[in-house]
Amino acid sequence: MENFLLIAVMVILFFVYKSFREYFANPQSRGSLGGRMGEGSEPLESYEDPYRNGSVDDEYRKVEASEFGVIAALMAKMASADGKVCELEEQLVKNMLDDLSKEFRDTAKAKEILSELFEREEQSPEGVELLALEFTRLTKGEYKKRLKLVEFLLTLAYADGALSEGEREIIIDIAAYLELDNEDFNRIYDEFELYFASRITKEKMDREEALKLFGLSEEEAKGETLKRRYRELVKEHHPDIIQGKGMDKNFIEAATKKLQEINEAYEILRDHSSKVEA
Repeated sequence: MENFLLIAVMVILFFVYKSFREYFANPQSRGSLGGRMGEGSEPLESYEDPYRNGSVDDEYRKVEASEFGVIAALMAKMASADGKVCELEEQLVKNMLDDLSKEFRDTAKAKEILSELFEREEQSPEGVELLALEFTRLTKGEYKKRLKLVEFLLTLAYADGALSEGEREIIIDIAAYLELDNEDFNRIYDEFELYFASRITKEKMDREEALKLFGLSEEEAKGETLKRRYRELVKEHHPDIIQGKGMDKNFIEAATKKLQEINEAYEILRDHSSKVEA
């Protein structure tokens, strides 16, 4: 009898030992000791991770660390380089932040974070090198995207019609850190310089042409109607460097030239409206 009890105890201990070995060897089946997947237990993946959604700080860091966050930061460095921001520059920044935010699931939250990031980076001239090097890392194998970023930053810098010394230094530094070929950068830089030099001697647009470009009558070309139409036209011709549409087109012909014409027409109509109201 004692021998029988001893054997029974040994058998029970063996199965307990075997169950514990399975339990620790297979953590995904820990819902029940000795149980199989699907029998009284659930895989760990089915459990809600309380940290999965992350904190607000995590969301901020995620946006900041993305290539879109880096673009926003580099825009801020360029926009603040000459110490002033014109109306066209403001619209270009706003439209680009809209485009960047669309690359995230929560567009509204991303727009808020990108705007905060832009304002923060705008306050400090430091950090251009690290930002540009990070964008190079994030866009490895996407050389054309880096070229288009430099073209957009030049469009931003030239929004007021001239390139300041501070803007020139930053764009040259950014191009170097983005590992652009000297020939490619010089071609882009020279195209912008020649285009804006030609605008100095170009005959100024008259009011009739400005009205035609905006599609407004004399009575409509004032106040909020004029501003709204200006914002619409700038958005319509805003360069796309995110989705890559028109990536092979000449940047000046595709965007910069039209934006400058829109801005010139807006200033003519706005100034005339101000004089009439005065």
